[in-house]
Amino acid sequence: MHMKNQYYFIILMLLLMPGWVQAQKENNVWAFGHGAGLDFNGGAPALIGTGMQTDAGCASVSDHNGMLLFYTNGDTVWDRTHAPMLNGTGLITASNFQNVVVVPFVNDTNRYYIFHLTCTDTAGSLYYSVVDRTLNGGLGGIVTGQKNQLLWDGNARGGLGSGMTTVAGDHCNIWLINHIAGLPTNNNNRFVVHEIDVNGIGANPVISQSGAYTGSSAYLAGVLKIAPDRRKLASTTFTIGSWNGVTQDYSALECYDFDPATGVVSNAVTLDSTGGFFLNVLGAGFSPDGSKLYSTTPFLPLMISNSGGVWQFDLSLPTIAAIRASKTAVGFGSFGSDVATGPDGKVYVSLGWSFMPVNTIDRIDAPDAAGTACGYNAGPLSLPANTTITASFPNPVVYPIQDTQSFRHDTLICPGAQVQLQAPGGFFRYYWQGERSYDTMMSVTAPGTYWVTYENHCRRITDTFHVGLIVLDADLTDTALCPDAFPFTLDAAAANIVGTQYTWQDGSTGPVFSAPGPGSYAVRMQFEGCYAADTVEIEEKPVPVFSLGADTAICADQPLLLRSPFAADAYLWQDGSTEAGLSASSEGTYWLAATVDGCTGSDSIRVAVNNCDCKAFVPNAFSPNGDGRNDVYLPLVVCGTYVVKYELSIYNRWGQRIFYSHDAGKGWDGTYNGQMADAGVYFFTLQYGADQHRDRFLKKGELTLLR
Repeated sequence: MHMKNQYYFIILMLLLMPGWVQAQKENNVWAFGHGAGLDFNGGAPALIGTGMQTDAGCASVSDHNGMLLFYTNGDTVWDRTHAPMLNGTGLITASNFQNVVVVPFVNDTNRYYIFHLTCTDTAGSLYYSVVDRTLNGGLGGIVTGQKNQLLWDGNARGGLGSGMTTVAGDHCNIWLINHIAGLPTNNNNRFVVHEIDVNGIGANPVISQSGAYTGSSAYLAGVLKIAPDRRKLASTTFTIGSWNGVTQDYSALECYDFDPATGVVSNAVTLDSTGGFFLNVLGAGFSPDGSKLYSTTPFLPLMISNSGGVWQFDLSLPTIAAIRASKTAVGFGSFGSDVATGPDGKVYVSLGWSFMPVNTIDRIDAPDAAGTACGYNAGPLSLPANTTITASFPNPVVYPIQDTQSFRHDTLICPGAQVQLQAPGGFFRYYWQGERSYDTMMSVTAPGTYWVTYENHCRRITDTFHVGLIVLDADLTDTALCPDAFPFTLDAAAANIVGTQYTWQDGSTGPVFSAPGPGSYAVRMQFEGCYAADTVEIEEKPVPVFSLGADTAICADQPLLLRSPFAADAYLWQDGSTEAGLSASSEGTYWLAATVDGCTGSDSIRVAVNNCDCKAFVPNAFSPNGDGRNDVYLPLVVCGTYVVKYELSIYNRWGQRIFYSHDAGKGWDGTYNGQMADAGVYFFTLQYGADQHRDRFLKKGELTLLR
């Protein structure tokens, strides 16, 4: 089967398929601030109202089609109707920049972890609660017994700062990243990274020590942001503390390496640092391609007019010094709190603060471009009345990296039958021909190319099925054959699939049958449960039969005209000539092969040549119409003074003799059986000679009867 083009066509369609193949839509609806929200499902963000109430941290999650499921500020969880979720109030938290993040269960699309922080001045602790979206009629609820579960005790193990983010690991897992920032230890340059996989939350987090700052307040306030390639981590510290043993106000932007295979944070690099409280760095975020890092300084515009509060660093430069030197103010006069990349590929900037909420949002339209070419757009979004944004956009929801595979399957179907195309069970979603389905199989009755994509959090597999039609056809054609064509070979396999089994009318098996003669022949074919039969009728064509006449003798000066008594498709004489007639003037054997409808008949004649005085004068036409002229066909034979021996025969076109005379004085009057013969061409033979000689002569030829 030739399905290469279909196969390439099916591969092109997979590349162009909608969002669930190329990108998920779980972050398409943002809920933040006080009653504010953005809906990116239409491409450009649409302003919406929500039930959210927060001065800082928040998280929201949609399904894979972009439909809002729930959102939270770490204290309350709202369902998609913007009402508090079942059992969704009273979560333990303290409002801060990234005090809440949502993580999906790796092996269950209906359940989510909500991780919520109690970040204080001394010891932040980490809790989690579990959402089951099947509760409360599909609106979801917090699972009883899985609410406010303590995961990290800040008093006993080191207080956590306000920064918290997640990143997909390399092994169908998600890493939850926190920073130690408070008492009882001053070793604050440490990261706590929990692993979430199919077994749940790992009991032993990965601890990494990296960063330039220590002291009781280092990293207490700030954010953590991960790069799109999952291998760079940005951190801000918005605190007053001790750096290198000197107590001072400070703030900094650091960048680290992150290993998504192990969860280890390493190789801290300080990109920016300040020495005064009102110069603090707070927000950070990467551009969509990861080549640029943005940071914000909330208070700087308050102290220095028009100084700029949004900065860009070019991470694509070859050295750390060059990256630091690339720092460019791109948001002039902006307050600048949080920066976040939207589903539309643009970077959004929050301008608010807990004591200073605003109702506009700035945007960077070309965030991958260097410097001011990034296109900072001040105030393109005005929030609806009575809604504001303070410090933070929602923490994004990440999913495990899916192992994407594709397989090809070939199968065959009998005419009029159906075949079941089967995908394996145990996956979250199935898409047959791009349409969402809950079935692991599809029935098809026609040949063609079919495909299914099935996925869970860890795997996305596409199976392509090429369904071919089993056509059994012996390609036997009724025919007529000349007798010499038998036995005739019937080959039923020439047009059939290799492996077809055959049974002929006499019970013999095999693809070939030898037909001994004319008749009806039949074969039954079978291939993988498909059956078909074919019958052929073979007739025998007649072979042309004719005579060149009896062996004869001719005078040396009287050639004999030999010819077929009927019209044929082809002629072949013994000398290779191909005309209908041949003049015999020498002694020998003459033969003619005449072919009609592919069948050939033949005859031969022996001609002797004598020297003789007998002459025969033979007319080639006569008109027996009673006018007294040429009314009788009568050859004239002259043998000198000898008595003539004479035999005249006349034949019609079918070789039937209609006149005979051995009287040299009696000719043909143009009648047969008392009836006038039709006008036309007739054939004659004339044997003659002198009775005193042994030689006998023969003339043959045509004569025309005219009316």
